[in-house]
Amino acid sequence: IDLILVNYFQPDGTAITLLEHLKSLNKEIPVIVINDKKDPQAFFGCFEMGVLDFVVKPINVELFWYKAECLLTRVQLQQKVKQQSSELEKMLYEKARKEQMARHIFEHLVNIDNNHFDFIKTFCQASANFSGDILLNGVSPNGNLFLMLADSTGHGLSAAMPIMRVASTFRAMVSKGFSLVTLIYELNEKVYHENPEDRFVACIILEADFFRNKLYVWNGGMPPFYLHLEYELSN
Repeated sequence: IDLILVNYFQPDGTAITLLEHLKSLNKEIPVIVINDKKDPQAFFGCFEMGVLDFVVKPINVELFWYKAECLLTRVQLQQKVKQQSSELEKMLYEKARKEQMARHIFEHLVNIDNNHFDFIKTFCQASANFSGDILLNGVSPNGNLFLMLADSTGHGLSAAMPIMRVASTFRAMVSKGFSLVTLIYELNEKVYHENPEDRFVACIILEADFFRNKLYVWNGGMPPFYLHLEYELSN
């Protein structure tokens, strides 16, 4: 049923009875009520039950058809919006589910080989489901500690993908004992050749040589960083 046209006064009551029945059945059918007098109380009661329009006798046929067409067009648009909203919710749910899985895999691959040191404390909060910011660490065969803070262009998945390449290269180079200069050169080659022209990765890399008591720091495109050193003095 596309449209219900009903008199307000019925032999067994009023149109309210029909409206209550439709409401109990959860039927969303547009209703126009006809009345032979302007009764504000009747109008108010019907509108409360979901009636969309009223027609007062004597009926102007042209006006009535205009109201009916407008009402049907409005209902069709509402139904279309409701259907599109339902489809959009399903798409967003599927998108969120896939992103959650991808995020789990991404975080696992990026952090799988990170060592846990008591003197390294970090906090990272993504502005989207994925983050283009990472802090990696690794120990080379000669015992030197490497730390890298990297920031990829943009947000979300487009920022996370370049970071995965950077992370894998960093781990491979550190585990094989390459120097800081060689590591920087190889990272730059990877980012330059494998990423689109409008994407880049800025990073800070630190190498701590505990045997020589030396600290090497390289900053590539990041804001200035603060370095605070504490020394223990003995008598």
